[in-house]
Amino acid sequence: VTSSRTQGQIASGKGAETLLSLGRANILNDVRNRARSVDEKMRTIEKMVVLLAKEAEFCFQLIPPKKEVLYYTHEKIPADPQNSAVIRMVKSEAPETISRDICLTSPLDPVFATAIRESPAVRTVYIGTSGGVHRRFPWTASYREGYDPRERSWYQGAEESRGAHWTDLYISASEDVLMVTCSAPVYGKDGTLCGVVGADVGLDDINTLLLANVQQDAFAVLLDENGSVVAEPGIHIGSQSWSKSFKSEDWSKSKNPLQREIISELKQNHSNVKRGMFRNQDMLLAYARVPFSGMGLCMVLPVDQLTGPVNEIQYQISVITQDTQNDLNNVIKRQSRVFLLCLAAVLVVFLLIALRVAAKIVNPVRQLAEGARRIGAGDFDMRLQITSGDEIEELARDFNRMATELKEYMANLEKTTAEKERIQSELNIATEIQAGMLPNIFPPFPDRRELNIFASMVPAREVGGDFYDFFFVDENRFCFLVGDVSGKGVPAALFMAISKAMLQSQIRAGKTLADAFNKFNEALSKNNPELLFVTLFVVAVDLTTGHAEYVDAGHNPPYLSRAGQDNYAWFADESVKGPMAGIDETTEYFAGFVKLNRGDRIVLYTDGVNEAFNSSEEEFGDARLQQALSACGAGSGCQKICDFLLESVRTFASGAEQSDDITVICFEYSVNT
Repeated sequence: VTSSRTQGQIASGKGAETLLSLGRANILNDVRNRARSVDEKMRTIEKMVVLLAKEAEFCFQLIPPKKEVLYYTHEKIPADPQNSAVIRMVKSEAPETISRDICLTSPLDPVFATAIRESPAVRTVYIGTSGGVHRRFPWTASYREGYDPRERSWYQGAEESRGAHWTDLYISASEDVLMVTCSAPVYGKDGTLCGVVGADVGLDDINTLLLANVQQDAFAVLLDENGSVVAEPGIHIGSQSWSKSFKSEDWSKSKNPLQREIISELKQNHSNVKRGMFRNQDMLLAYARVPFSGMGLCMVLPVDQLTGPVNEIQYQISVITQDTQNDLNNVIKRQSRVFLLCLAAVLVVFLLIALRVAAKIVNPVRQLAEGARRIGAGDFDMRLQITSGDEIEELARDFNRMATELKEYMANLEKTTAEKERIQSELNIATEIQAGMLPNIFPPFPDRRELNIFASMVPAREVGGDFYDFFFVDENRFCFLVGDVSGKGVPAALFMAISKAMLQSQIRAGKTLADAFNKFNEALSKNNPELLFVTLFVVAVDLTTGHAEYVDAGHNPPYLSRAGQDNYAWFADESVKGPMAGIDETTEYFAGFVKLNRGDRIVLYTDGVNEAFNSSEEEFGDARLQQALSACGAGSGCQKICDFLLESVRTFASGAEQSDDITVICFEYSVNT
């Protein structure tokens, strides 16, 4: 009996170790995938907020209309609250300041509506102005007496950082719920702060993202870079006030050394799985860093969730063997009373009983031990055939049921993995098709010696919205352009193809560049039900005179290098810079002009270049971009300039994952030989 108990315990122990090892690998892979998902969501939201801030800067450069614009306060309910904004204002500010800021921010409502529609995780979008106006989309009747947007953490954080900023967890003044906010400053032409744009992400939305498809009894904890809890199921506001900083659990100061150790390793960008006591329960804690924000994600899973079936088997083996031991002891005691009288008969009876017990108990237990070993080795088709008619037979049925469930789980896992591989293969094919739509033969016009052009696009992990194009409008006019469509995936790729074809068609129609672009924007906006948009920079050059005209639709400023010089500088006129195309069909775009000399070069690019990040979350930036261009040398050709710039970005990223498409196009107005 003791040997049977020992063999059963050894077998169940090996099974528990195998299940625990598989569980550790699965939960570590799960937390890394979820950290990457959180990273992508935060990057997308921050990029959206920065674009909204740029759109707001454009609005603040407009001249306020003399007549009052219609707006709604919390007391005035609009006909369509979900597609309207609510205005709050600081009563102590001058009325003319309040009126001016309300007028200047009114064009932002359709842009805010598009942002919320494209970002399901974003609850609200708003702008707080330096004049004390708070325009929030969508409308709400909630109102806090004494509310001043300039005193909120999202406003002050963006003002101090002079760039995109993520707040700590705080209590919303509108809804009395916990949330975090991504904000970005808005500056005027003179560099003064005009306001701050913000987008709210509720705690419930964060938990929904973190807890999607998690195992039973598992949960996720999102931590900021200092170790304070940002999101976790069950966090409540309690008695804390919206006007005060919200205090959540700080793992770096926890009495539990396991929590402090996890924070220390997250700060060193480590990911791992640890086992220990957490909240009075034996837990597996898998953790990984969210690269973009510096936050940490920790998945918590009870060990019993993995080893429960094996522990139950081990317990039942122990109970059965102990009962058997007790029965044997009782038999021995009874027989000892008549031992002197019936020694011979007792020995015969005892031997028969012992043989029967051994056959009935030991053999089934050995079968259970062998079954546990084979299950641990991955043989999920193994089934036990025990018909002892007692608890061991019931245990064998439970064991067989566990093997069936494990086999189904592994089959589902293989099916899920195959489906993911199929989707990735289709995305790779879509990427190749998208790349094939762009001009990729260089030199494209070998018989035209008055120009030299080269372009390159490095796509991110999936199809996206970057594109470039170049073509002759007529015998002497040559056009080249670069664009970046909002969003990612197949919708963005389709919108890119439509934009490229429509724009080339309008320009080839023979109109001026400004007229052609206005026709293009009108057609694109009318046929844009998803309210996508595209940033563009288009240049048309007369190769006989060097006169060039250009249109800027919310794109990154281009660089110009004069003949024989190795320094590059922005040349586009900010006064003709327009908003992104595809949003408003009534927007009017104007052309800028520049005179090119033989040997001058123009470099266009997308934000995947200057917004590339390295493993330390540093941005490549405009300064490094300008230095890389200047380092090419005055005698470098267009292809060498593009290759050198892309290699500079790759070296700077030092292996960090590419988060956006990278596109570069270089044009040289060559000496006509």
